[in-house]
Amino acid sequence: MDFHLFGSVLWRFRYLVAAGLVVALLLSVLTVAKLPSFAPRTPPVYASHATLLVTQTGFPWGSAVQQYSQSPTGEGGLVPAGDLTRLTNLANLYVQLANSDLIGRLVAREAPGTKISATQNYSISPSYYSSPLPILTITGTGKSHSRAIAGTQAGVDVLTQYLKDQQRAAGIGEKQRVLVEELQRPVAVSVVNGTKKTLPIVVFITVMLAVTGLAFVLENIRPRPRSAAVMHSGAEPLVGAARRTA
Repeated sequence: MDFHLFGSVLWRFRYLVAAGLVVALLLSVLTVAKLPSFAPRTPPVYASHATLLVTQTGFPWGSAVQQYSQSPTGEGGLVPAGDLTRLTNLANLYVQLANSDLIGRLVAREAPGTKISATQNYSISPSYYSSPLPILTITGTGKSHSRAIAGTQAGVDVLTQYLKDQQRAAGIGEKQRVLVEELQRPVAVSVVNGTKKTLPIVVFITVMLAVTGLAFVLENIRPRPRSAAVMHSGAEPLVGAARRTA
């Protein structure tokens, strides 16, 4: 590539290139922001998380020996305390409850403008054949840091209160009730739907390529006079050379 020729063409049509640069910058900004306020076209969405543990009274996870308790019905003898399989299955069930329309409406009433979603935690990752845990994560989203945190906390409060109301209505004794404890409160906030920089970069490059191509088209349509081209390249004029050889 002849960079000297490339630069000379761009310098000859420098006003066109400068105008193209301004247009490219303006169009790039318009793809992500609204003028004159420069407000983002896609408002960012923020998310916060809370972690819940599905357990029972007595903290069965603290004993090195499997504990047993009397069956709630009084039949069938003793049952294992802190049955990991049952509590894990209940955590999966509570995830479905948290994602239901009922809980969603209650959260929207407590924290307007927010949404929540729930997922079950795994020991490592589902893609590595890890095992599920009796732990679930509540994620709340909103258009600001405070809304994201408020929505997440509302999801935790609504879900736990809903379970308590259902347990009370079913007449389940307090010692037989499943407990949902908040292990991690929503504090940290992250952006889940920020403005992407790919589109403005593509627009800027496309416009500048078009302007550069137009400059070379004009160079071919309106070439410089030969004498000017020779002088620009630094070569000595042919007339002077003829005089020296005469």
